[in-house]
Amino acid sequence: MKRIVLVLLVAVLVAGSIFASEYKGINDKNQLSIGANLGSDTGFAVRYGLGDFDLIGNVGIDFFDGDIAFGGDAMISTQVYELDFGTNAKFPITVGAGLRTGFWTGDHDGLRLAAFAPVGIEYSLEDACDLPLSFYFRLGPQIWAMKETKLDFGFGFYAAIGGYWTF
Repeated sequence: MKRIVLVLLVAVLVAGSIFASEYKGINDKNQLSIGANLGSDTGFAVRYGLGDFDLIGNVGIDFFDGDIAFGGDAMISTQVYELDFGTNAKFPITVGAGLRTGFWTGDHDGLRLAAFAPVGIEYSLEDACDLPLSFYFRLGPQIWAMKETKLDFGFGFYAAIGGYWTF
């Protein structure tokens, strides 16, 4: 129990310092992106620019111990750094925080709920060839708060690779 409280405290302190700083979202304010996501919640992805942050959502299918889950996640994300390798080679680094939920079927059936904090990298083809298409990879820890419809804490990882078309 002490480990869980310590991890949550560190996560709150890190998230607070990150989101208190001056950063910006990948999308411009009121800009919408729609795409596909592979990994945690394989399915459809959407990103909406809020100015300083992006609101990101994924809905789809997930796999856990051989079982199928139908679920989704929602998070806020912001750009904290940009790797710049010259003309048309910019890679924004993002951090975020969000919630995942899903309904599992099979041996581990029931509702699940988790908090996660991914770090990501992105590349946009818009600078290179005026195509409003971008690709991303996100990876981060997650803390399960509910498993099989019972209060049960556990640790895992969130991982996703995908792409967006920006309107």
